[in-house]
Amino acid sequence: MVLNGVRILELTAFHSGTVGGALLAQFGADVIKIEDPVHGDPARGLSRMSGTTSRMPDGRTVMFEVANTDKRSIALDLKSEAGRKIAHELLAKADVFLSNYRPRVLERLGLDWDTAREVNPRLIYVTASGQGTSGPDAGGRGFDWVGQAMSGMMWASGDRHSDEPTIVVGGPVDQAGGILAALAITSGLASRAITGKGVRADVSLLGAAVSLMLLRINQYSLAGRSVRRHGRDESRQPLSNWYRCGDDRWVMLCEIQSDRFWEDFCRLLGRPDLIDDERFADARTRRASYRELIEILDQVFLTRERDEWLALFRAQMPDFVVAPILDEDEVIHNEQSRANGYIVEWPGDGSAHGLTVGSPITFQDDPAQMRRAAPELGQDTEQVLIDELGYDWDAISKLREEEVF
Repeated sequence: MVLNGVRILELTAFHSGTVGGALLAQFGADVIKIEDPVHGDPARGLSRMSGTTSRMPDGRTVMFEVANTDKRSIALDLKSEAGRKIAHELLAKADVFLSNYRPRVLERLGLDWDTAREVNPRLIYVTASGQGTSGPDAGGRGFDWVGQAMSGMMWASGDRHSDEPTIVVGGPVDQAGGILAALAITSGLASRAITGKGVRADVSLLGAAVSLMLLRINQYSLAGRSVRRHGRDESRQPLSNWYRCGDDRWVMLCEIQSDRFWEDFCRLLGRPDLIDDERFADARTRRASYRELIEILDQVFLTRERDEWLALFRAQMPDFVVAPILDEDEVIHNEQSRANGYIVEWPGDGSAHGLTVGSPITFQDDPAQMRRAAPELGQDTEQVLIDELGYDWDAISKLREEEVF
């Protein structure tokens, strides 16, 4: 696998940053996760998400499981001198250190940048912060919703007719932060291969969210105009809109080249009379008469079930951009996502569906593999101490008596 031989020492909690380690583990990186021996990663006990239970059938929690697949867990009391000594020994043998702990906490635990690079000058040191390393809010706590709030995302979500900000549930900014952490790590490894030197990098929830909003923010900053929220009944391009079908499911049209497809589109809908309707003669007139056209399309799409419409488009207009609007159950069973490895078999036994989100990156001859479910708290402690650091059982027993793990 492409990252075989790369070792990542991870000290993270919850999702952002944490999932970056899991993404790289799917490509062969050996990720050793340090956890508190009593409490572990707090995500192990996070049993609800937006009011919905997150417990899997075997009692494990979704957030912890999906962000920690293919990792090894070592329990260490980093407040003890012996625990910090072991952490430094692991650091000396690691290629990467990944953490989303705040700087003052890392300093207190002896895992700050200055200490880490003394231990290992070739180390790639990556932190996943809330709001970056500079500025008035640097070093503060942060979660997904803070990123959404401070990036303009909450004013981009929701319907045009609402005057309230809207949150996107499910942690999209946390996930983006994890992906960027993986990018920072691989970029750091590439840099070290050239220079021979370690590097320090930070990715933040705020930075991830602002980056996701690049087009919307730059539309304002460079063109001087804000992009309004979308309103389905006010779409000036009715062929880029979504419509309810006869089975109460929805279809998304996303065709910006409306003139190219207009005549065939009308015939497919069974409304050839619209071709010569002067209100809809070209993109300009359709833009002016958008309300009338949306009302017509609303009625037309109700005459067939969603999958019937999709089959018609595939058969008669394969180049027209159209897609089903899927719920979670349809997403995990979607043939296209399954074929590309975006949805894969869950490696553990705790999922009712047996399916999970895979890697968004595809290496043609060396694909990502999710091989193991997330580890139990400290399940690999003895193995890591013996195999990686050369400890014997007498030393391990002494450490256990001292409650280092």
